[in-house]
Amino acid sequence: MDGGRRSLLLFGNSALQWGEETVAVPQKVFVLSALLRLAFDRRAPRTTLAAWMYEEAHQSGALANLRQLLLRIQSRQAELGAELLVITRAEVRLPRPATAPFCDLDRFMTLGVPKDASELAALGALYRGDLMENLAGCGETLSA
Repeated sequence: MDGGRRSLLLFGNSALQWGEETVAVPQKVFVLSALLRLAFDRRAPRTTLAAWMYEEAHQSGALANLRQLLLRIQSRQAELGAELLVITRAEVRLPRPATAPFCDLDRFMTLGVPKDASELAALGALYRGDLMENLAGCGETLSA
């Protein structure tokens, strides 16, 4: 799939856009993308991600769930010809900025305190709602 700017939107209703088109991906792609963007070095071991995402499951069940999710993500990335996440046997990380789609959360995290009206307007344009507000949760557990 090619055509236009690739954007991963995490504020408001999470979406992956290719130009004007919204592309379907597993919803937990957004959760993983946000977790990794907030992690110190933009990567995390599979065991850590499994514990974060499937906290109510036993470790072996959580790892099995994560493994199935990562297989679905890899399959979808291959269909799209895109790299949203780099998945290895031990960890998941974000791709290099040169190959990654634009992400509103990355841009938001690099902004300082607005100094004038134009910077405030730029900040306001990024904010489309709460972080991943369309993903349902039950207490601390995400049910996306």
